[in-house]
Order: sequence, then C-alpha cells, then structure tokens
Amino acid sequence: MKSAVRKKSTAKKVVKKTTGKALVFPVVKGVEVTAKQVHDWIAQHADGQLNNVVVTPLENCRLKDQKPTPFGYSRAGGVRAMYHDFHLFGLKQGHGKTGDRRLGNILAAMRKVDGHSAQTMICTIALLNGGYSPSAKAWLQGPWVQLSVAKNN
Repeated sequence: MKSAVRKKSTAKKVVKKTTGKALVFPVVKGVEVTAKQVHDWIAQHADGQLNNVVVTPLENCRLKDQKPTPFGYSRAGGVRAMYHDFHLFGLKQGHGKTGDRRLGNILAAMRKVDGHSAQTMICTIALLNGGYSPSAKAWLQGPWVQLSVAKNN
C-alpha cells in the first residue's frame, strides 16, 4: 500500500501596508473647531484612541520665545502656559515621558494637575482655534498645532 503524501499548510500573516503619510485633523481658517469634532475624527481615523494622535507645533509658533503663542501665556509658569508647553514641546519630566507628544498622555498629565477634561480638552481646542474665545486676536486665524495619526484606516 502506498503511503499518502500530506501537504503541510501554513497560515500566512497578512500585513497591511501603510503609506507612512500622516492623516491630519482638518482645520479650516475662519471656522471654529469643537471637541466633538476632534473626538469624532479620532474615533474614525485613530481607532478611537487619543494616544494614536500626535500633537505637533506649526510654523507660526515662536518656539524660542517666552510666549510661543499670543494666548495662554498671560501668567508665566501658569497652568495654561504649562499645558501649552505640553502641546508645543511634549511632556516634561515629572509629568510623563519627556518629550511625549501623544494627545492622550498630554491630556492625562493635564488631568493630574487640575482635573483638565480629556472630553472638552479646552487647551487643545484653543490651540486649534487660535485662542480661548472670539475676543482673542488670533481667533480663527488658523491653528497653532496639528493633530495627526500616522496610520490610515
């Protein structure tokens, strides 16, 4: 009797390739950004995970100045100034991994300082809108930070 020849089957791992092109949260000059819009975008493009989003300062930030943005720095060393610095320079020692720019970790560090809400993310929204209110000189003149996720869905 002949012995049967069996083929060994192996599972092949399917690897989804990404283009490496970052997906960026769209900000339209002259149109107010809301926390709901940011959360909806994160749900759709970043698997609903705040830490899949990276915060990057834009060219209009004066990163070498004491006040890199025209708002949020009215009190040197104040809470808003610290939060802006987290967004513009990354987390600082004692607040998380130094230089971490992931939105979830930035918001978590802010919550530890004064209970800042990840749901309303007031400082993040201010940096996207150009200020905290319509009375700000830079209001809706364009964002000061960019939110991006490296993977495409």
